Amino acid sequence: MKGFTLVELMVTVAVMAILAALALPAAATWASGARQAEARGALVESLGRARALAIRNPDGRAAGQAVAMVRLRGDTLQVVRVANGQVGWQADLHPGVRLADDGGVAFNCVAFDSRGLRPEPASAPDCTWAPRVQVQVGGRRAPVDVELL
Repeated sequence: MKGFTLVELMVTVAVMAILAALALPAAATWASGARQAEARGALVESLGRARALAIRNPDGRAAGQAVAMVRLRGDTLQVVRVANGQVGWQADLHPGVRLADDGGVAFNCVAFDSRGLRPEPASAPDCTWAPRVQVQVGGRRAPVDVELL
């Protein structure tokens, strides 16, 4: 009867452990990149939906006033009608995704008027006025910019 010796099995397990240890950092970087790309896609989609809602202007708001906004509540991006706070669309972000303006201030919301442009600051005082938002996941990857204008 032939089989494997204990030494042969231990060497095989050791080689597999070394290969797994070498692959873990690459897998973690890949996973954070995928989360970052998914968050960027969700942000871009929410901006498009908010602009479309604002241009439709279902509440008949005056030019220069905020009609729709994209806001971040916890780990959820939401497209919201400003007049009544109704959420028209939302997407969950992975924990650890950070959205911030290019000055490093955490993203809260961005609003759009009936022309699909940024409204007067008084009509959306808590929203960002930066031209872009950075999407970052952990410290493994460089942030990715998303234009807001």
